[in-house]
Amino acid sequence: MRKHHHSILTLLAIVMLAACHGPKSERTVHSTAQQVRAGTNQDGEVLLGVDVLVTDEGGASVPCGAGTVQMTIEISRNGPEGPWVLVDSDSVATDCVEAGAGDLALVLDNSGSTLSDLTVVQEGARRAVRSVLDAGGRVSLVRSSTDSRVWSPLTDEPASLDEAIDGMFVTNGWTALWDGVRMGNETLGSVTFDEAPTAAADPGAFCASTRKQGVLLFTDGQENNSAHQKLWSDAYPGDGIDTTLEDLFGLRVNGATTPIYTIGLGGRTDAAALEQLATATGGRYVHVDEPNAVESVLAAVGESFRSAHRVCTTVPSHLCGNLDVRVTHRYTDGDVEFEQTSLHRVDLPCEARAEGRVATILLTMKATETTEDVMMTLVANTVNWVSPVDAPRVLFVLDDFHHGELADDTRTLYERLAAAGYAAEYLEEPPSGIASEDVAGFDVIWMSNPGYPMDDAATFATLLQASEAGAGIVLQGDDMSWAYGQAFATTPLTRLDHVDNGVVYCETPIDNGRAGRYRVTLGEQAQPILAGIEGSSFLYGDDIDTATPVAEGAEVVAWATVEGATDCPAKPVITAFTPTR
Repeated sequence: MRKHHHSILTLLAIVMLAACHGPKSERTVHSTAQQVRAGTNQDGEVLLGVDVLVTDEGGASVPCGAGTVQMTIEISRNGPEGPWVLVDSDSVATDCVEAGAGDLALVLDNSGSTLSDLTVVQEGARRAVRSVLDAGGRVSLVRSSTDSRVWSPLTDEPASLDEAIDGMFVTNGWTALWDGVRMGNETLGSVTFDEAPTAAADPGAFCASTRKQGVLLFTDGQENNSAHQKLWSDAYPGDGIDTTLEDLFGLRVNGATTPIYTIGLGGRTDAAALEQLATATGGRYVHVDEPNAVESVLAAVGESFRSAHRVCTTVPSHLCGNLDVRVTHRYTDGDVEFEQTSLHRVDLPCEARAEGRVATILLTMKATETTEDVMMTLVANTVNWVSPVDAPRVLFVLDDFHHGELADDTRTLYERLAAAGYAAEYLEEPPSGIASEDVAGFDVIWMSNPGYPMDDAATFATLLQASEAGAGIVLQGDDMSWAYGQAFATTPLTRLDHVDNGVVYCETPIDNGRAGRYRVTLGEQAQPILAGIEGSSFLYGDDIDTATPVAEGAEVVAWATVEGATDCPAKPVITAFTPTR
């Protein structure tokens, strides 16, 4: 009887028998998060998707539907050290990817094969191709030898793939293996579509619409010529790119790292490198000792790239840009369980950026009668909207003219935003105001006076100059539509004309928690400042400036009226302004 290290089909049969006749605790599985990717829904919200591949002891995929997957997703703006923001589990949707359509790049190295070995590899490639095509997928073929070349582009035509497989031949040259893997990924990314991808209706639709992709590498040798370190000639010129193993760890298609499945035959392979490549990308590594095992192993591993549990979720809108995503998943099936945590770098889409945006929030956060989640979502959304870049440096400035009224409001906002992973700093305004050097290097300046108007013309001039230079500005506080003593006009930033400070509105006194209350209502329009909190309302127990928008410029996204009053007109509370450049 021939002996080989991993015969996937044999081991799968053993596992199935054990499931029927033996205790489940004897079974083992391995699961991996892969194809972490981002998209948007029809409301412009960011969606995140993760596939979880579960395999048995031999590397064969465990069918989706057998067992369950629980997922925790965290996002960091500041690298792997965090802090990490937990994505709300209530927004998670799960799906089951069984034998759906997918795109597989076959990369076959037979540079050291015999003619009999080549026949086995060819038949295994045919079986893998048939499996993918029968499910509605596509396959490409790359042959790796002294140079690597695309033998067939990505196609669903069986005849052209059969012709490419039949055209393979044996050589005893060197092996540009890493070039071959890179070229395989290029065949997956070279497909163009007539129409732009349609935004998904919800996380479930995003899950269902994502196409599986992967590279399946077979080799009976090892990398030694991707940089032409062994041979370069007119006959073997390569393509001018010297691919390293580390280069392959970041291969992507449509923003998601490409899973690479590796199969090594015999004792000449670099098993450590093949296993490292598979592990780093979310694939699988299988070693076989006997050529006769190659056919079944190629076919079985070809199946695994299409079978996965899939989890998709909505991401808080302020978490966007090129960020770190930490995925912890736990697979359970009776007594069998496996847990893994992995880190991924993902481009989370952001709303369209613009320079010089200004948001005015006529509220002191500590006077609001709502949840901290609503307030911090509002703060983070506002920073994200005004920022001209995806990962902004934010400066919180406390106006020194605060008279001690709720003066810790500004520092609290800074601390909570910093805890959410933003690069933020805090500054108390000097008596003479802030200068350009104080705000240099910051993308967003959040100017706050919780209970009084601004008083320093120098500070206002610095903010106006920063906005004109492209920085985002936030003016926050319930008296921020005017300057103390009307010493200077704030309209060039707020796009509001001040009327009064709102201590009395609709004949109702409202000040410092005494007498009446304002009812603040957030708009329902698709505006990024309102993402996730649109349409909500809350009471507010302090005065709010009465102001009117100028003829052009400010978009009102929240209003206030007097709670319990009839026929009381709503007045602007939050405005957003994007300058024309």
